[in-house]
Amino acid sequence: MKKYLIIFIFITQILALNDFEVINVHKAHDLNITGKNINVGIIDSAFNANHPSLQGQIIEQQYSTVNNKPYTPDLTVDTHGSHVAGIILGNFKNIKEPYGIAYNAKMYGIQIFGYNNGSQKIIPYNIYDYFKDKEIKIINNSWNTQLYPIVGMSQLGWYVSDLKKQNSNYFLNLANNNKPLDGIIKLAKEKNILILFAAGNEGIVSPGFNATLPYYDENLRSWLSIGAIDSSKITKDENGKLILSSKAIASYSNGLKGVENFSLVAPGSFVNSVNAAYNIQPIFGRPDKNLYVKMSGTSMATPMVSGAAALVSEKFPFLNGKQIADVLLSTANKNYKTPKLTVKETQLLNTSNGRKQSYYTIIYIDTPIPDDKNKIKQDLIDAGYWSFEADKILNNLIDKYPLMQNANEDYKGIQTLKKEQILGQGILDIEKAINGIGILDANRLNSQDITETYGKKEAYYTINTQGYNATFSNDISQKKWDDSLHRLDALNSPKDEIQNLNIGFIKDGQGRLILSGENTYLGKTIVKEGELSLIKTQNNKGIISGEVKVLTNGKFSGNGLIKNNLYNQGIVRPGNQDLSDLIVEGLYNQKNNAVLQLDFGNNGNSKLIANSYQIEGGKLQYIPLPMFYTSGNIITINLAGLKNNINDFEKVEISGNNSIDFVAVLDEDKVSINKPAPEQKPEQKPEQKPEQKPEQKP
Repeated sequence: MKKYLIIFIFITQILALNDFEVINVHKAHDLNITGKNINVGIIDSAFNANHPSLQGQIIEQQYSTVNNKPYTPDLTVDTHGSHVAGIILGNFKNIKEPYGIAYNAKMYGIQIFGYNNGSQKIIPYNIYDYFKDKEIKIINNSWNTQLYPIVGMSQLGWYVSDLKKQNSNYFLNLANNNKPLDGIIKLAKEKNILILFAAGNEGIVSPGFNATLPYYDENLRSWLSIGAIDSSKITKDENGKLILSSKAIASYSNGLKGVENFSLVAPGSFVNSVNAAYNIQPIFGRPDKNLYVKMSGTSMATPMVSGAAALVSEKFPFLNGKQIADVLLSTANKNYKTPKLTVKETQLLNTSNGRKQSYYTIIYIDTPIPDDKNKIKQDLIDAGYWSFEADKILNNLIDKYPLMQNANEDYKGIQTLKKEQILGQGILDIEKAINGIGILDANRLNSQDITETYGKKEAYYTINTQGYNATFSNDISQKKWDDSLHRLDALNSPKDEIQNLNIGFIKDGQGRLILSGENTYLGKTIVKEGELSLIKTQNNKGIISGEVKVLTNGKFSGNGLIKNNLYNQGIVRPGNQDLSDLIVEGLYNQKNNAVLQLDFGNNGNSKLIANSYQIEGGKLQYIPLPMFYTSGNIITINLAGLKNNINDFEKVEISGNNSIDFVAVLDEDKVSINKPAPEQKPEQKPEQKPEQKPEQKP
């Protein structure tokens, strides 16, 4: 039996994925998306700027104060911050050595904790003042506190029933009275900076306090809570689905109960990154000659997500921190299989002997808890635990700890949770994240996103491209408001207004945004400014399910499929400058100030093919494409079903094209170009009859 078990473990290790494979980072690097021109903030311990992996990566770091002097780091023990920084942006040397997710990004750092302060208190640097004018959209926080308000723990392993009875204002006041945390909150609210917090490493089913704040204030939308998984315990099946073993969900990682709406997970176990102690002479002994060191924790998972955020920011420079969070959450990998159960391990002080001891929480994932203790033990064995380990777990459940015994049903040693309460919105997926947003989620919108301006009341997700061109190639769905994801008394909640509303999409700002997926959200698509294109791909996507409305300053183009009506008050240009067609399954309506533009070439033209047409004036323009049109060629425009409405346009014309000189003359029939004039027949003179001479008389 042992022989077979050893073989099984060996094969499993071979098939297991590494961290970068789990999160698909190479797909971004292959596209040369590496964090160029992106700056990240990191709040942590001190950073070793002389380490080869961090040389040239640190723009500046600031130290907190000890005894009225700047903190002096001891990099033989202050190693945490450098390890975190290396995960985000460590220099790339070669494929065999560790490097950062966004290895061409740079950082600003603030040291707020360390081990070289003796008995003196560290006075944190002013985080808000430092970061408020920096060109950053992302701040990594691989630290937390041992207060777990969502599950009623005032300290680790100490349940206090009154804590769960406190209102949201109570917890927000706690946060505001903590100067570093208050500064970070201001940066999130005022500057829309993405704030990432580690969930914590205590094996509790809900995160530490700092990672829970959006649960109490729904205006904190640019805030993420990050849990950890172990890549070495994950495999992939033939269809690409990730298979998570029981131990793939890190036993130390706090769960995500209560923060499902703003959380995800990433690899955090045995992560190889910068060793800050490298070549530093200690007080005693020899310098550490190891460039890299492996560490585990949600502290390591969080910079994985921060690095991904930097890549998303490079790909889509117009996104703010909240929108980067939306992309990461909506594209997190949900194509995974969870184990039947997982186990959390919590180190607590044994009240009888004063020693630390492990206590456990068994979590059944979307599965009822068996009534039979023997069945639970067998489930643990099936999950990969030895029989003696299963006994140890069952004999040391966390609800048996003296300070937890009054928790009763609020915190059991054996619980059943939904997978989202363990893994949040899913597993970080960088390949999908660099393809744009995947879900328009009402649970991440606020009252200001709700309007009746464009017809019936809907919630809208707005993207301002700020003059940039970009493509969102993911399928974009919608998710309606779900009360179960929110605290009833949360501040700034839109729950009373947003219930049951569909979600629409607003394209604002100059620049062109291409949608090439299957977009099944049911709210309207509004083109407010700039250009929105719907482009069909090889798999025949390029679909919008809801109505599309083009406003005066907007332009809509493409060769996809609109499964509803298209209303034009601006410019509509079918095709992708390739003579392809735009299909509208509903009505095409054009107002009197709008323009419909059809491209043409020698052998055809783009068409707007609708189920019906309502033309209230405006222009119809024909545009020659230089790659398809030869000047002077005779063309007849095919209007398809629109031909019956051609006289409803106020004007039909050939539009100039600055890229070519051409001869194109529109005929009075409004569809013929360079139609030759009819041949003039020579004028026939009347036949002259011979002059009759008068008859001569004899």
